[in-house]
Amino acid sequence: MKKTFLFLFLCLIILGSFYTTAWYYFAGVIDREVAGFIEDQKKQGVDFQGTISPTHGFPGVYKLVYTGDIVTPSGTLSFPKLEISGIPLEGMEMTALAPLGLEIKGVRTLPDHLQKLERAALTIIVPTQMPPELSYPYLKVWQANGNARFRIASLTLQWPDASIFAEGDMRLNEQLQPEGEATLGVTNHNYFVTILAEEIGMPGTQKLMLLTFLNALNKKNGAIILPLQIKENAFYLNMIRLSSIPFIHWPGTPFLGRERPDSPPALPQ
Repeated sequence: MKKTFLFLFLCLIILGSFYTTAWYYFAGVIDREVAGFIEDQKKQGVDFQGTISPTHGFPGVYKLVYTGDIVTPSGTLSFPKLEISGIPLEGMEMTALAPLGLEIKGVRTLPDHLQKLERAALTIIVPTQMPPELSYPYLKVWQANGNARFRIASLTLQWPDASIFAEGDMRLNEQLQPEGEATLGVTNHNYFVTILAEEIGMPGTQKLMLLTFLNALNKKNGAIILPLQIKENAFYLNMIRLSSIPFIHWPGTPFLGRERPDSPPALPQ
């Protein structure tokens, strides 16, 4: 009996040592991949003007913390604290959480009232065969192979006066623009309708019709539930076009999108 317990104890020690070694090995791999990703993004016009922690979280999921700005050609995201956690393997969950909120600057299509969030969280399922970089040649091949899809397990955006939560499926079309369908929950929808009406100059009668339609929808925990579509570089609620989405010119896009090859280009050597 004692020999059996001793054998099991030794097995646990060996397994524990193996797990610890493997965990910290992959933590080092993640650190190197993140550093390489940041450098690649800088070359493509995305500047991470902040600090990022080493990978931690042993013995659970991997975690990183970023503080600072992410400056892109389309605008700037400012994070007092951005927590990223999960397991970066196909089919596993990855979560980005901004518990102290964030500020979005320089995006002309985003109303001023929506540029400061109190809290934001996004959980996705890691997609299949993610490309090594977010550039046109790699993304074109990814899309052509049918893998440019991912699942949004949950999304939460919270402002002082309202909030949005969603889940859905996204993909890139042949022009490498986002498309998808989602189920959207909205609290205080009057707030969003008022902002939308101001931004697009919606006539009072149309605003009233939209509010009447929304008020008649089913509610869950105080939020109306909406079917949302992303297509043709815009958000749609059923047949109602809510707002546009800037066309994404990925790094390496031929002629900034004015000409696109019918077949995927060769990958960079």
